[in-house]
Amino acid sequence: MRRRALAGFGAAGLALSAVPFFGLPAFYESFLYLVFHWIVLAVSWNILSGYSGYFSFGHGAFFGAGMYTTATLATKAGVPFLWTLPAAALVAAAFGVALGALVFRLPRLRGELFALLTLAVTFVLATIVLNTPIDGGPGLVLAAVPLPAIGPSPSSTFYLLGLALALATLWIAREVQRSSAPGSARASSPSTTTRTWPRCWACRPIATSSRRSACPADSPESRAASRPCSSPT
Repeated sequence: MRRRALAGFGAAGLALSAVPFFGLPAFYESFLYLVFHWIVLAVSWNILSGYSGYFSFGHGAFFGAGMYTTATLATKAGVPFLWTLPAAALVAAAFGVALGALVFRLPRLRGELFALLTLAVTFVLATIVLNTPIDGGPGLVLAAVPLPAIGPSPSSTFYLLGLALALATLWIAREVQRSSAPGSARASSPSTTTRTWPRCWACRPIATSSRRSACPADSPESRAASRPCSSPT
């Protein structure tokens, strides 16, 4: 099954990589590049918020961190464009690891609080960028940055880079979905973590699931107790 999927990805990649050599107008390559761009954003967001259950509003912060890394290295440090891409990925990954280390160490930063935290991080990062020499307000212009000759034209170069990134992101999402390791994103979902209702006098730690409750107060014997278990808030 894995070999068949890999063969399918390879065949799709080879077929789509031939598009720039058909002599189509640059509009089509630019449009398809935007399609690949949104595929990457949507699928990567789904890995976090779909598979693991952590609803995030901060996806733009990770994208912006990588974008400004590429723009700063290419325009101010003179680093070749292709060499800036791994650095951009590392900066975005480090940003995500730092945020994840904070969230997973503080169990209360889950659910709505996690969503608000990611939303706040986006505005904080934008404020830092706009008020430091990284941007300063006017922004960074990448128009004069030389592009590698991967395709016949600059638009085809972006097309091929977007295609490679989209295929890689789809493959990673597939592997995450199929993963059954204890440390996978699905295993760390808030819907499968253990929690205890703090106001319940007799409840034991339970794993939240489709069951109604594991609290003894749900049994007929304990319904007449003087202090029933409180519902989770």
